[in-house]
Amino acid sequence: MLQKLTRNSLKNGDFRKYSFDSEFEVTYDKNNILSIVNTIYYYTGGAHGMTIKKPYVFDTNTGKIAYLKNFFDKNENYRNIILGEIKKK
Repeated sequence: MLQKLTRNSLKNGDFRKYSFDSEFEVTYDKNNILSIVNTIYYYTGGAHGMTIKKPYVFDTNTGKIAYLKNFFDKNENYRNIILGEIKKK
């Protein structure tokens, strides 16, 4: 069945290739913090492909993923601190 569909698609000129690409970029590497952005592009047919950027932050001492809350004291409301800084801009 698939071979017949592929043959017909090639004959009619409407066969579309699928693609996937993934790249990593180191955006920060200091003070035992490593930040990497993974840019993913994929095309599975249709009008256009899709690009996704996924950031990762690691504590290089432990090798574990670091979250925002890891950079603040436990009793600090880090969301309010960050929002306050954004509002200043």
